[in-house]
Amino acid sequence: MLDIISTDLLRIITIIPVLLYASYTDIKSRRVKDEVWAIPTLIALILLTYDAYTGNTLEIGIAAAISLLIIGGAAFIIYQLRIFYGADYKAFLLIAILFPWQPTINSLPLFDVGMVYTIQTIINSSEPFYNLLMYSSIHLFGFTVFVNTMIFSITYFIINIIHNIRNDTFKLSKPLRNTCARKVSVNELQNIHAQIIEKPKSKNKIKQGYELISNGLTGLSTDFFRDYEQWYAETQTVSKNVDIKNIDIKLKEFVEDNEEWIMSNEEKDLQYIKNILQKDKVWVTPGVPFIVPITLGVISAIIFGNLVYMILPIII
Repeated sequence: MLDIISTDLLRIITIIPVLLYASYTDIKSRRVKDEVWAIPTLIALILLTYDAYTGNTLEIGIAAAISLLIIGGAAFIIYQLRIFYGADYKAFLLIAILFPWQPTINSLPLFDVGMVYTIQTIINSSEPFYNLLMYSSIHLFGFTVFVNTMIFSITYFIINIIHNIRNDTFKLSKPLRNTCARKVSVNELQNIHAQIIEKPKSKNKIKQGYELISNGLTGLSTDFFRDYEQWYAETQTVSKNVDIKNIDIKLKEFVEDNEEWIMSNEEKDLQYIKNILQKDKVWVTPGVPFIVPITLGVISAIIFGNLVYMILPIII
């Protein structure tokens, strides 16, 4: 069967449905269950084993190691910096294992850079680091997906700017806030996926930017308000019509019943939540369903290749 259907085609058939389903759940709840990645990862290992058995074992092993170390390693670092969520990291990890090289199906990808750097080139070269760099930037599929994903992700920043313009919260003096944050009603917090931003305390513009980014990555998730209302309705009252602004905040009991939430300091955390609820509006960084641009990045990488390399000759 594998002799009739190329392993590259099987890789594509494996990844597309998984990413489409993950995109759906990411849009719906900003969560993707770990089980989603299990079977595709097993398939990836089977295909890699088959390729190594029927082809050049050393070259395929090195290609897989490079993909895993560079793409998997980069995704892990970005995840640790809290720029990626767990699902985004696992998606790139799957891509790194499933696609150690650019898949080729008939005439796909449509755009060919025309520079060939192979594993053998790296092994035999007197400049292995340079050739590894060139190989990774041209032939490493995970890198191509990452570049394409970043291009599609720009859409979210544009949407946020438009939102701020339409709601009169756009300020030329606040370019970072214009692109990354928006002001929303506290009454809407339980209906959106976002991180709440505290007002920067520094007067220095550079430090303000750092605080904005830091708060946007580590601020309280609006999921808390939805999860708390649901918990309160199920365990603390017979009423199903619960508004967090009009009920007691039993933070300790809530955290004890919900393993996903932790407290650093009960009194301080409780006061922080109450301060938010007393406001009319707060600034937030919208939670981005990042699996969506990753999916578009994979599809475009399969069909076109690296979009930057395709666009550059047109611009220059």
